[in-house]
Amino acid sequence: MSVRCASWILPLLLAPLAAAQPAQAGDPPLALVGARVIVRPGQLPLEDATVLVRGGRIEAVGAGLELPFDARGVDCRGLTLTAGLLDAADERDLPFAPRATEQGRPYAAGRDVQAAMPLAERLGLAPERRAALVLPQDASARDAQRKAGFAAALVAPRGEALSGFASWLALSGRPPREALMDADVAQFGSLLWRSGPENYAGDSYPATLMGLMADLRQILLDAQWQGTLRTRHAGEAGWRGVDDPSLQALAPLLAGEVPLVLRAREEEDVRLALGLADQFPGLHLVLSGGTEAWHVADELARRHVGVIHDLDFGKEPEDPDAKSGSGKPGAAGKPGERGGEGAAGESEQGEAAAAKPEPAAEVAGPAPFDPGEPLALKRDRHRRWLEDVQGVAELRRKGVAVAFGSFGRDPDKLSEGLRTAMEKGGLSAEDALAGLTTAPAALLGGHAPQGEIAAGAPALLTAWTAEPLSKDARVRLLVVDGVLFDRSVDLAGEKPAKDEKKDEK
Repeated sequence: MSVRCASWILPLLLAPLAAAQPAQAGDPPLALVGARVIVRPGQLPLEDATVLVRGGRIEAVGAGLELPFDARGVDCRGLTLTAGLLDAADERDLPFAPRATEQGRPYAAGRDVQAAMPLAERLGLAPERRAALVLPQDASARDAQRKAGFAAALVAPRGEALSGFASWLALSGRPPREALMDADVAQFGSLLWRSGPENYAGDSYPATLMGLMADLRQILLDAQWQGTLRTRHAGEAGWRGVDDPSLQALAPLLAGEVPLVLRAREEEDVRLALGLADQFPGLHLVLSGGTEAWHVADELARRHVGVIHDLDFGKEPEDPDAKSGSGKPGAAGKPGERGGEGAAGESEQGEAAAAKPEPAAEVAGPAPFDPGEPLALKRDRHRRWLEDVQGVAELRRKGVAVAFGSFGRDPDKLSEGLRTAMEKGGLSAEDALAGLTTAPAALLGGHAPQGEIAAGAPALLTAWTAEPLSKDARVRLLVVDGVLFDRSVDLAGEKPAKDEKKDEK
């Protein structure tokens, strides 16, 4: 049946939707009809197009598609359809079992210095942990993220210098065994671990950033040496090597099969991470956080090192050169208020003052001198904040792949930071949308959803009421792995914005 063949069938086909429609095995295909479809950022949108979804994947997209006789149609006229947004770094505190930090043979400190270190100190190093094994039952039921347009998230453990493997999770509301899209796609770590996890003691090694870098290099060298020994003694009778899960977990990182996502916000930390990659050329390094990564944008572009930006700029500092709307000349206060009294108010106050005796004047000492912050300091603080905001667009101009992640924060915070980067940092709407759709796959070497609306891609779709990611845009529909979420009830309950109230008047 063609979409244009029978106009009286469409109203029946495009029936109203419930709040959430979980797809079950054998469900008919889903047809999103009449939408403006942005296939991928940077391409011209398809007008009045149809997207056909079957079995949790996109089967076809285009204008005038032939719909299967059993297709369930959804009216998307007036909506803009994009690929579902992807949270490229959803770091969480996951319920891992406790582990021993000392994993080697004890030795007597009073003896001579040994060439080998039989005691393996593993405080802050837990690369063998896997997020896919400890996801709670309701891990994919995140309505706040779906409301913001997110269809999938890269759930990663946090709290350690090497925290473990992250996994892609579809936010479909299904159990983790059904919502898990891809497991062990990246190893997450952090150079900001010097603040320490909950069980970290400041006097325990490594208590400094220098000690942390030495620890990271040591465990990578140990994993590299174990790989050499296994290759050398392969097939040799009686040799069994060391059964060390941490070292075994690092083998795919050294081979470049799995990326290492290392959190580094300041320029100093970014350069330390690049130095680690220099020592281990096989590492596929991805920086996360990246507030000051723009300082070395040329180096990152040359090395093909991408950034998962947290867009956490903090509150904008005061701009001393900004014009203030308050204190305009000639502004009068309300009648009866100080500084804005009328003639009647002045006469009444004069009579009251004459009737009451004046209190004795108090002799006060000189007021303490408070010069306040220097003007140059205020300007410098605002300039640095603005440079970091503009740094996201600077990274893109230099050719660095940039994706965005919430790092466990509320999705509204991520959206707020993205709008700040667009409005005050010059980030284009195309790059903003790409950072939440196609960029994760480019960063993680294909270990991510495609982030585009194409045949064969996972059915992760978001329908917007206005231009995607704009201030006025709201999520109207969301398709996640064949699960259809209709947010029309939520939108009906929202308070209209100020400009909408003016339109109503």
